[in-house]
Amino acid sequence: MNGDAFSSLALIQLPSPSRILTTSCCPDKDLILLISRIGGQDRMSLWKIQGQKKWDVNVGSEASQSEHIVGIAWSPDGQSIAVAHDPPRITLHSIQDGREQSSFPLDCATRLASLWWFKDERPQTKPVIPDIFKRNGVVTGSSLYTLRTLPLLDHLAEESASLTATDLFAFQGSATKAKPKKSVPDALVNWPTLPYDPALSSVASVAQGKASGADFADDVDLDNLDSILAAADEGGRIYTFLDGCFPMGAASYASPAPYTSLDLYKHPLEPLFFFHPMVMVDTRSSTDVLPTTLDIRLLRERHVRDFARLSSAARELVHYMTRLTKDMRDFLSEFEKKQQEFRQYQAAGMLDLTHLLVTGKCTESLADFLASSEHTGDRALQRWDTTVTEALAKLRDTAERRVAPACQRLHLILEEVLGWSQLPQYELFDLNRAEVQRCLDMIGRGVIIFNWLATAAREELMRFREFISWVRHETARARSPAATELPPPTHDLLEVNNFMEQSLAGSIIDGWFISGAPTFPPNEIGMPAQSSLASVLARAREAADIPGFVSIGVNIERLDHHAMERNVSVLVEEIVNSCSKIFASGAGAPSRSTVAVRGQDPEQALPAPVVPENIRSAFTKERVIRREGQGGGLVQYLAMGLRAEDRSALCVVRQPYAAGRVALPYSFDVALLACSADGDSFDILEGDFFDDEELLIVVRGRDEQEAVYLASVGYHDLGYQTLAVPGSTSRENLLLEVMARCEAGEMAAVEMPIKKSRRLVGCRSGAVSLAVNGRAGRRVACVLDGAGTKMECIDVEGDEEEDEEGEGESSMMEAE
Repeated sequence: MNGDAFSSLALIQLPSPSRILTTSCCPDKDLILLISRIGGQDRMSLWKIQGQKKWDVNVGSEASQSEHIVGIAWSPDGQSIAVAHDPPRITLHSIQDGREQSSFPLDCATRLASLWWFKDERPQTKPVIPDIFKRNGVVTGSSLYTLRTLPLLDHLAEESASLTATDLFAFQGSATKAKPKKSVPDALVNWPTLPYDPALSSVASVAQGKASGADFADDVDLDNLDSILAAADEGGRIYTFLDGCFPMGAASYASPAPYTSLDLYKHPLEPLFFFHPMVMVDTRSSTDVLPTTLDIRLLRERHVRDFARLSSAARELVHYMTRLTKDMRDFLSEFEKKQQEFRQYQAAGMLDLTHLLVTGKCTESLADFLASSEHTGDRALQRWDTTVTEALAKLRDTAERRVAPACQRLHLILEEVLGWSQLPQYELFDLNRAEVQRCLDMIGRGVIIFNWLATAAREELMRFREFISWVRHETARARSPAATELPPPTHDLLEVNNFMEQSLAGSIIDGWFISGAPTFPPNEIGMPAQSSLASVLARAREAADIPGFVSIGVNIERLDHHAMERNVSVLVEEIVNSCSKIFASGAGAPSRSTVAVRGQDPEQALPAPVVPENIRSAFTKERVIRREGQGGGLVQYLAMGLRAEDRSALCVVRQPYAAGRVALPYSFDVALLACSADGDSFDILEGDFFDDEELLIVVRGRDEQEAVYLASVGYHDLGYQTLAVPGSTSRENLLLEVMARCEAGEMAAVEMPIKKSRRLVGCRSGAVSLAVNGRAGRRVACVLDGAGTKMECIDVEGDEEEDEEGEGESSMMEAE
């Protein structure tokens, strides 16, 4: 066997035992992901194929010592890594530094089995009429279209994360790069949302005054658009995520029996998934030889993306409101802190202050207080004036220009969702009309409450300015009692008195941050209980036609609104929880529309495989190819490696993929390859499909100490023979049937048609793991030894350029 057909890129000595998965190779970059376990935690490390380590990061929390990584998948745009965990959850990590970007907990009673990320391969058709307005799929007249016409809300800076000494002084690569978690409510964490897009919710993406043409890229990477991240568990359910982040619920494809899926394939042009359920029968695995079809019918329409956009825009607006409400509490605390400095005299001095305001005469104790520089000096008064003015101005502007408009925008979105709940074509979204209406009522109160808060802050600021002007005037008098040329007073006595009565002892603004959420009906604040445009116009016409309709009363009883509950923090929290339930329920609509069709008769159970004890399965891999021309269609190739005491074999099965139930008998094209070449026999250790033409296998001579080779085998022209199956069967029994017919002389086993091979340096004994990448320009294979400490990276297309003296030397690289 020729041992130098491929060139070696690197032989990497790993610092700790590691493992690779079938999907460890990055499809569009020369990178490979390794998984190790250190200190009871799984650790991911990203390596270049040439041998340099880019980063490593701990996965999971230190409190959960039982958490493991069960699968990974690469995003279509090549910027994220999806990781499936046990206990069940899915996380997305940045390919740049391994930082966890988002996490999706799953309501799953069994462990996850596999993870896939499918790119949308549908051809992009240009519309007949060019989209000169660049609507990007937004329907004209919808709430999202209306949001695009509104002025952008102010940008909010990211919440700063405190850095520790380890973060500041750790050497590159030694830190885990884990970022501290932001304090986000659980309802927002679990909210179904698409990738962050502030323009979708009419929020500015950058701070005002800092935007420039250079900050915006002309080309936007849309590889993740309409992609589907899918995960299968061992309980017979598949979880799907639109664009890799918007959860679409769990679709069940099996009975409560312990099913799992070996592999999953998505039709490139339709929302169809093909897979082979596997079930344990008498302690042995049995896998359907015919595929089960999973049709997510709702993905054929645009409703799912429209709802996902509504959910994402609502989430951004609610998060915006939550952040601003928290900021307003901080503004109020600064205001109250400065108020406390002057309240030191207030307990026994309110009468003296009122007496000074009315008569202009100051008691001895009050004169001493005003003349002291600690509380009423020029710098102290200036700091007090600046702090309180800024706090009240921010409260006013935040409530009036940010939160109230955000409530109005959220109201638009919920009005459209309310319309969805009334139409039969949106029945699968399971929208509770009463809950949506209740949420709309709370948002309507929010608009009133935040505008009311802005008005109260404006009045408070006006009274404070009058009060601080009076304090400055009286302080100047107390310090210079003999002065005759003091500036005349400019304050309003009544406003100063109002500030001392309502704000000095306790601010009226406190009412917006204490007590309970507002539940008042509209008529309690002077609004008609049932108001509509028609009723308002009718009342206007009646007032114009009847002179005595409007009468002016002399003594009008003023409603005391200050006794109403109006806690904005509690109100926003209730809005968050209510909206989260609404959109979480609607997000599962695609799974509720799913139809699963088993290839074989669902009433007929799979027979238990009768596998001889001396036969072991080395690997089972499958690949689905889309045929071009000749009617098209899909073809599946199945490669199964077998190891026995005296022989090894590779069975390759070719079968058409068809949607729907298949009538029996069903025929397969089968080829059985004996593990021998040029008269030498060898054992097959591992294998995987490389591309649409070749598969790679790792073989070793019959002696355990003999050399290990990586070899390529073409699987298209193998002299396939037709095998008809009369009834329900499994892959395992199909393989046994092939071997039985071969031994009976009904089928012939051919010698392994090896194209190229290379002798591996790092794998001398034990089992091996294999990860391949057959994409053009990235054709590599990585083989990890059984101990998990040596990995050899092979360039499958390159030729050996080194001379014979350099062939025996390895490019060992010590890990960082």
